[in-house]
Formats: sequence, C-alpha cells, structure tokens
Amino acid sequence: DEAFNVDIMASDLFLSRSTLTRRMKNYINEAPNDFIRKKRMIMAAQMLEEGVLSITEISYKVGFSYPSYFTKCFKEHFGVTPSEFIKHD
Repeated sequence: DEAFNVDIMASDLFLSRSTLTRRMKNYINEAPNDFIRKKRMIMAAQMLEEGVLSITEISYKVGFSYPSYFTKCFKEHFGVTPSEFIKHD
C-alpha cells in the first residue's frame, strides 16, 4: 500500500509520530521510514523470487508510485538492481 506511511503506522499503534520514532530508534535503532522501506524491499525480493509478476507490477504492489524509484531503493538495499537480482536467483 503506497499510502502506508509513518503517520498511519503511528496511528495504528496509538502513538504520536514522535513517540513512534523515538521508540523505534531506542529499540531497533532504525527510523520508521527506513523500517517501512526495508520491509517493502524484503517483500519485493520474495515476489521477484516467485517470478510471477513483472518488476513494475511488484514495485506498485509493495507501495512505490514510480518503478524507477523502486529500482533505486532496491539497488541501495541489495546492491543489485531487480533485474540483476532475478538473473542471480
């Protein structure tokens, strides 16, 4: 869901945005935005391994509005582009 963000996460947990950020930094040493992006990358990698959907479809499914930005984030996270990831799988 591309609409899912830190504000929604905080609201779902009945916390303010600042409290959520502070607690996540204390407990897992990670900002909420980074946590959400990491989870999206893990989901994307699983979908790429399944080989059912295209890279563009996966980028939208995991919450990215722009496939090019998804590719950039994927490469930053895994060190390879989604296309390279598929070839190495």
